Amino acid sequence: MIDLQEILLRTPMSFKIVLATLLIGLTGFYFLDKIQVNSLRVFFQHQMIERLSHEVQDDRLAFDNALRTYNQFVKVVAFQKSFQDYIDHLSSLNWGSEKNPEIIFHQNIPEWFPESSLIRAFVNLRFAILLDPAGRVREIIRGIHRTELPPTLLKPVLLIGQLSHEHSIMTEVDGIPYHLTMESLKDESGNIRASLMLASPLDNDFLAFAVRHAGRDNIVALADSSVIFASSKPNLIAVGENIMSLKKRFLYSSKSFFDYGSSDLDFRFITFISIEEVNILTEKILHKERMNHIIAALSFIFLFMLLVFLYTRRIKKLTNYITDFSTESLGTEHRKIKYGDQLFILEESFRLLMTALKSTHKKLTDSKEELEITVERRTADLRDANNKLRSEINDRKQTEYQLKHSLKLLQTLMDSIPDSIYFKDEQNRFVKVNKAKAEHSKTTVEDMVGKTDFDFFPADQAGSAFEDDSEIVKTGLQIKDKVEKLTHVDGSVRWLSVTKIPWLDENEKIIGSIGISRDITRHKTDEEELRKNTLELQRSNQELQDFANVASHDLQEPLRKIVAFGDRIQSKYYEVLDENGRDYLNRMKKAASRMQQLIEDLLLFSRVTTKAHPFEPTDLSTVIKDVLNDLEERLLRTKGTVAVEELCTVEADRMQMRQLFQNLLSNSLKYHKKDVSPFVTIKTDSADEGFCRIVVSDNGIGFDEKYLNRIFKPFQRLHGRDMYEGTGMGLAICSKIVNRHNGELTAVSSSGKGTTFKVTLPLSKNEKQ
Repeated sequence: MIDLQEILLRTPMSFKIVLATLLIGLTGFYFLDKIQVNSLRVFFQHQMIERLSHEVQDDRLAFDNALRTYNQFVKVVAFQKSFQDYIDHLSSLNWGSEKNPEIIFHQNIPEWFPESSLIRAFVNLRFAILLDPAGRVREIIRGIHRTELPPTLLKPVLLIGQLSHEHSIMTEVDGIPYHLTMESLKDESGNIRASLMLASPLDNDFLAFAVRHAGRDNIVALADSSVIFASSKPNLIAVGENIMSLKKRFLYSSKSFFDYGSSDLDFRFITFISIEEVNILTEKILHKERMNHIIAALSFIFLFMLLVFLYTRRIKKLTNYITDFSTESLGTEHRKIKYGDQLFILEESFRLLMTALKSTHKKLTDSKEELEITVERRTADLRDANNKLRSEINDRKQTEYQLKHSLKLLQTLMDSIPDSIYFKDEQNRFVKVNKAKAEHSKTTVEDMVGKTDFDFFPADQAGSAFEDDSEIVKTGLQIKDKVEKLTHVDGSVRWLSVTKIPWLDENEKIIGSIGISRDITRHKTDEEELRKNTLELQRSNQELQDFANVASHDLQEPLRKIVAFGDRIQSKYYEVLDENGRDYLNRMKKAASRMQQLIEDLLLFSRVTTKAHPFEPTDLSTVIKDVLNDLEERLLRTKGTVAVEELCTVEADRMQMRQLFQNLLSNSLKYHKKDVSPFVTIKTDSADEGFCRIVVSDNGIGFDEKYLNRIFKPFQRLHGRDMYEGTGMGLAICSKIVNRHNGELTAVSSSGKGTTFKVTLPLSKNEKQ
């Protein structure tokens, strides 16, 4: 019968450990692989969806760039010399005076239109339509696709109305989504001589051409709320397919076109990727990851086996040491063990060793008793001699300790100081230096001792230091705070403030010099940087002043003409215009008015610093009274009330304080609740010493405090222009005024519960003009 215990005992220990490691490792690898595979599948799919969300942004950007290319292309064609010459020729023939002009269809590209190769490089041309001054179609150029021309494009009256507001628009033409781009050629009086319109259906070809530079194999599609109407790869995703039906075959991400400014269509831009491709790629990655895990596991097992082999060798070597020690050192015969693994043999060898050691220990104990008697007699003689010697040694150690402590304290103090400290003898050789001096000299403390400045610095600089040190040794005079420029061998430059004094011995005799140098390179650099920043600030202020001049004259002049001509049209031709024409006229005048207001606000914003006045003592109560007088008409119109407490006097720009509080009060009166009269309170609040805090509170509509940082920036509006007028510059001007006065402006609010603005200003300030 087989004895299992004896078999295990005879089996080598390394084999047993490796076998156990393989079984445990393979079992653990199986279960961990299962868990990791499931986690990686979910993670990878999430990653693909996230990647699609970024790629749809890129595809949409490529699509938008293609649309902008159409805009630029039609401008280039309309203003090229051959086109203008052609229009001049038609004008000489009374072009546009016919009642029912004949439409010319071009089979080939006419001379006034670019070559076909150039067209295909920039636009996917379907139709190029030339219109006369009356907006009637006169000539049509077909692209290479030979798409049927929609009837509406032969009489594009409504489309021209849309395009007069936007140069480019996406809209439906006879039920088909189209992208239209138009540019008009005008004479010096602003009259339209001719118009050129490009019309392209938003179909598969247009989409594939628009995103051809995206550089990916993903499928791109345009869709309305539920159905695909254009696809870059119609063989995979056909036009007319329902988006929900594609979920089983594709992952996708979409971007709505609601934010597209020149489109009256409601559709989405979608990027697809096949789920089958995702699964194939996932399996490849998982296979590679699994192989990596297997290689790692096998490598670990190999290394573990190597360690087991090395440790079993060490156990065997230790067993041999025990056997040799028992035989050679203890003089006992070590019995040879016939069978067993390495640990069992080590255990038996150690047990035999302990038996031999106990026997030897008994013999040593007997010898020790005899030795102790002899040692005790000799120890008594040595004790007296040792006591005398110990007293002398203690005295000497105390003296040495005090000397070492003093030297260590001096060295610690020197090394803890960031300034360079050094001692030189009468020959100007370094006797002692601290760490800072060695680091600044780009060497070590040990390397500097016994050498001179000529060993570390250029000859001219070393010569100057040599002369100074020699003069100190000769005369005993001091050098204080001398500024020196130090150039190292590697070309680096440092500026130093140097102080040198004589080094005296205990008899007040000069035996050398002591120097301390402080690195002031940062100070020099800061001075130069401050000078450059001052010049740059002066240049920036001049540019801002130039901009204000341009804005106040050159930018407003065209607006005044637009407003003036608009007033003339309204006074003379208002009854002649149809409803659309009147609407366009009113919208034009409102836009010009908004532009004038925007320029005025920009001027106010820039003049906070460029047209500032000196600071002077300013009574804020008086400023508020002046502001209320200016707002008297608005208070009557809104039935508003302003309660003002006694305010403080600060050193400030009086005009800007008036502008600050007028903007804050105007803001409170404008954003009031419907059918609720505005009520505003102005009072002071506690602030730090030397500061004054003014609190302006209202009962208006308020705002969500998550927009707090946004409301003080230029052009930021929280409400549409149809609800509240304004340019979004009022609070930005307030913030800039407060910043100029080294103050702080913040607000506390919530939707529907009013707003409280807190203005903190210093009571006094030295203003430099």
